[in-house]
Amino acid sequence: SNLESLDLSNNSLTGSIPTSLFHVPSLKNMQMAKNKFSGQLNEFESMPSSRLATLDLSSNNLEGPVPKSIFQLRGLVSLYLGGNRFNGTLELNEILSPLHDLKCLHLSDNFLSIDTRTNPIVRKSSFPQLWSLRLASCNLGILPEFLRNQSELSDLDLSNNHIQGIVPKWIWTFSEGLFYLNLSCNSFVELERPISSAPALNIVDLHSNNFQGELPSQILEGRQYLDFSSNKFTS
Repeated sequence: SNLESLDLSNNSLTGSIPTSLFHVPSLKNMQMAKNKFSGQLNEFESMPSSRLATLDLSSNNLEGPVPKSIFQLRGLVSLYLGGNRFNGTLELNEILSPLHDLKCLHLSDNFLSIDTRTNPIVRKSSFPQLWSLRLASCNLGILPEFLRNQSELSDLDLSNNHIQGIVPKWIWTFSEGLFYLNLSCNSFVELERPISSAPALNIVDLHSNNFQGELPSQILEGRQYLDFSSNKFTS
């Protein structure tokens, strides 16, 4: 087969996703989003010759653990698994270390728990430099420390993750190109000062936290969209 791109997205396809698709060596792009695929995605034999760069299985009804075989697809650039019913715990260390070319990782809105603590043995340089990271509703519990080294990130969603405490000042400066930041639906209580101007940051969503006191004026400058609703700001 010479098939390079398969786009079946936005249909009403049902049943399970055949793992034989992962054995098409020429396939670079597999788009299966917004269907009604269900059941478990079985483990498959990872092919060293696989050229798969984009895998989009988002917005289906897939369940069970995410097969480890997916994280052995070493050519992956974009991986979209959000909006399914995947469960279990994933260690980000384990996921990211083999995927040196990965730029987009979307795991939001499943029943997953993502462990973002980094093993000190794993060199930070072995992590890919992501452009887009969406981990909404992934039971993080903490703000991932590895983000401080993600200098190319432009799109970050960590909403609804039971994260408490202070939003650190490095969140505004770790990536000069950060455009979209969503920390909504957590339990943050304070924004650490000083708050950098972060000129590229257009969209900031901090709604439904426990922020209180004065709204910092620096955060208002140059933004296109701000949502601070459902907090306890007083001025």
